[in-house]
Amino acid sequence: MKSVKITDFIQNDYKNYWEHENRMKNAIDPREGLKVVERKILFAAKMMNLQTGTPVLTRKLGSDTGLYHISGEQSVFDTIKGMASTYKRQPETCLLKGIGAFPTSASNTGAAARYTSVVSTPLSRQIFEDIDFTPWIVDDSGVEQVQYISPAFPLALIRGYKGIGVGKACYITERKYDDIYKWSKEIIDIAYPNTCGTGWSKRFYDEISKTGISKVKDIREYKSENLFHDEIQNEKKIQGIKMPSPFNYMGARVEYNDEKHSVMFYPKIDKVIENRKVSYYITALPLESSDRVVVANIRAKLGDKIGDLCFDRSGDGESLKLEIPKKIAEDESLWFGLRMKRGFTESYLIWDEELNTTHCIKYLYPILLSWYKTREEVVTRRLYSKVAKSVEAIRINNLVKKYYDLKESKKIKEKNDVPKFFTEEETNFLINLPEKTYLKDNIDKLDEENKKLEGKIEETKNNIENIKEFIFDEWLRIGEANRKFIEA
Repeated sequence: MKSVKITDFIQNDYKNYWEHENRMKNAIDPREGLKVVERKILFAAKMMNLQTGTPVLTRKLGSDTGLYHISGEQSVFDTIKGMASTYKRQPETCLLKGIGAFPTSASNTGAAARYTSVVSTPLSRQIFEDIDFTPWIVDDSGVEQVQYISPAFPLALIRGYKGIGVGKACYITERKYDDIYKWSKEIIDIAYPNTCGTGWSKRFYDEISKTGISKVKDIREYKSENLFHDEIQNEKKIQGIKMPSPFNYMGARVEYNDEKHSVMFYPKIDKVIENRKVSYYITALPLESSDRVVVANIRAKLGDKIGDLCFDRSGDGESLKLEIPKKIAEDESLWFGLRMKRGFTESYLIWDEELNTTHCIKYLYPILLSWYKTREEVVTRRLYSKVAKSVEAIRINNLVKKYYDLKESKKIKEKNDVPKFFTEEETNFLINLPEKTYLKDNIDKLDEENKKLEGKIEETKNNIENIKEFIFDEWLRIGEANRKFIEA
């Protein structure tokens, strides 16, 4: 035991604890909209080369995540299960796809991690590519890793988000993918009317293209005082745009109070008449409830006699079909106590990286704006990297062509003549290329190849100049590809 002054405890230990709970568990990072463990699972997946589409054992992914995450393995395995369980996620937003006996409902835990595998989705593969262009830091695990992830669309506004820390935590309920796309497009068009969005992309490209920087790490870390985002416009008009209504992918009925940001989830109960017999089936339940929880509460509150009248009738393709007595189906006053009905109040608690603190905000659009500004930066760096690669490819083609022409004109007769026309680095590169590189048929193709590369450069430059449109087009393309992949 050691004695510590209260002032020292408050200023050091408690402050560190408060920051950890709020930054890592309570508040949302609006740039990514993921839980910390989800980010670290995706980073581990990239390090395992999961972007190739090759399945990997769930246990292996969980173990490798331990290199970057200080919590226990079991919590990581549970998170992977949740990420790969497609029954509860809109297909456009799934980050992993499970192979094997993954959960099919809230009461089905699925097989152990050693018996299942996961594979990346189009959405996560885009994330893997963009990780190369987002900031890296040495995290609390002591290992260098990505500071945040930039998904193709604001996941928290679609999937929802629930903080898990001590005290007040962020809670955002789920909303429809299509509704969030339309709302986001409208908000961004009003906030940044120009085709170049916030203007950051054009400033970045104009500046970095003069430096000759081409390595991915250098592109990722390039900073300048001249790089900034334009101020948002028409903020009062934005505040007047109604946020899309909450939604539950699993089918529960949802009621929302716009003024109080309160949401109430009700079960979906189907009344079926067959052979003059009336039956009632719960086919959807609120978040954080399950058929097992409901039956256990029925037995505890209404007795085993009523509980014995509940039967699981789910079959192929049905995640939930619980038969219940008429008394329960028609008496809504019982639902809340049985956890058939649940209520939540949304709380938009975000983490401010610059001020190192949390903010409780009134509207959701600041989360969208934060995601969008970060998305502009990451996508622009990625696009510039492609320009740099094309420019380098053209330079190499021209070197090869020049070398060939000098040999044909007899100005280069032997290897010792090469340094007269090229630098030492160019000389070593050219004389070590395979001989087939200098076949006339291959040389004749270089001009055509350069034209294609120049066309790609112009196309990419156009995408940077119209970055806002590019980001939203990419949103739709990846979302559609993800949906088809998950539903296949």
